[in-house]
Amino acid sequence: MKIRRSPTDPPHSAPFRRADAQRNAALPAGKSKSFRRLRSRFVPLTLGLLAGSGLCLFALAQWIIRPDLQVGSFAALPAYNVVGQQTDRADFWARAQYHNATPQYPIQTTPLFALDALSRMEQLFPLDQLLYSRTPGSLTVPDTAVKSAWFHTNTFQLLTCIFWDDVPAIYSTHSGLTYPGCVELSLGCSMVNDQQPLCFTLLFLPDETPDEQAFEAAYGRVVDDLQQLCGGQMNSFHTLEDLLGNLDPVAFQGNYWLSSLQARNLTELAGQMSSLLLELYLNGSFPYDLADPAQADALLQEYFRERSCTLQILRLEECYLVLISTELDSGTATLGLYYSPVLKTWCGIGLQLL
Repeated sequence: MKIRRSPTDPPHSAPFRRADAQRNAALPAGKSKSFRRLRSRFVPLTLGLLAGSGLCLFALAQWIIRPDLQVGSFAALPAYNVVGQQTDRADFWARAQYHNATPQYPIQTTPLFALDALSRMEQLFPLDQLLYSRTPGSLTVPDTAVKSAWFHTNTFQLLTCIFWDDVPAIYSTHSGLTYPGCVELSLGCSMVNDQQPLCFTLLFLPDETPDEQAFEAAYGRVVDDLQQLCGGQMNSFHTLEDLLGNLDPVAFQGNYWLSSLQARNLTELAGQMSSLLLELYLNGSFPYDLADPAQADALLQEYFRERSCTLQILRLEECYLVLISTELDSGTATLGLYYSPVLKTWCGIGLQLL
């Protein structure tokens, strides 16, 4: 049996309204108005607090999950490209985000002589072989210098970075020229995820500061090397391709506190970037020896895009940084190559998986 409500019957909320009216009538006039004002403010305030709390929890979760809001966007730091226009820069996040941070949790080991430090680094990647990819040379260090590494751990983002800065070294060419400088190492990894993020950089920078003329000449040589690679001539990259394909995961695990899986993932990343260089070489069809390096640079970037890669040539304070990025099943992989205008050769390497 259905009960029909007549048009004159009060709605369901009428009993509650009557009760409210009775309560309000029992209050003095001033207090009744104050009570209504307080109630009208309480509900929106409560809803606002709940919404704000939800947004804060969501933001905190994103902060903890992602290494850095800039990391995956290829916009770690502003930089200037080779034509002087400001652009976003794909940089290695360990150095870009944490290198200048206050050191935390110093490594509890005895500081090593520079010779021992360089020996450990050479086990990771034979930097001296990369340095003389253009001309023969050697990298040595003074026996008396003592250096130690340091950690930076971000407990909120669950990341650990290791830095070994300013290891004094001397690069000597086959003609007898010597260039004093320093070797720098950075290594970054997640404390909870063995796969990513992973980052590794190792480079030698001479003490001598390059002038504008040196930068201009170096830019031409960098573009020339890339033209040769994409034109079917390995030349300056054959040493790099071989080194990347033969990195030893044991060295990363033994000296730098990576898990066995992290070390293997990093060296597998190096192997994949080695294969990418080899593929560019074997399928090279780029019109080599364009007279204008800037024109060649633009055409090279288009050439890389057609092959589902990105190419950037960035001018830093002391060197050029060439970044080659591609998408893998495990994330965005980037190979970085440092070129010294002073040494006139490649002087460092970077690997990153985000």
